[in-house]
Amino acid sequence: MTARAGDNKDRWILGLDVATGKTRVLDHEHDDAWVDGPSSFLLGWMKGDREIYFGSERTGFAQLYSVSFDGGEPKALTSGKWEVIGATLSKDRSRFFLTTNEGDPAEHQCTR
Repeated sequence: MTARAGDNKDRWILGLDVATGKTRVLDHEHDDAWVDGPSSFLLGWMKGDREIYFGSERTGFAQLYSVSFDGGEPKALTSGKWEVIGATLSKDRSRFFLTTNEGDPAEHQCTR
């Protein structure tokens, strides 16, 4: 689940311990302007249900990241001077189908 500050300058991705009902922060992002972008609402479970994928503009470009539900630093799944517009995980959760603007900011490309 996610939580956002009222001024949209902070976003937290939270993990819920169903046994205790307590949450813990899996990732926190802060931006002095705002936390947003074309992939800012991407969030889901990866294969194995122990890792979460999410979108972030932490490099200045909207990219896809993952973080372990058990904790640790997020790792980049995509990188470049282009943006992930959308991401869909395949039915078997082994790969992503991405919509990006890799060739030109005014165009959208589909890749897997």
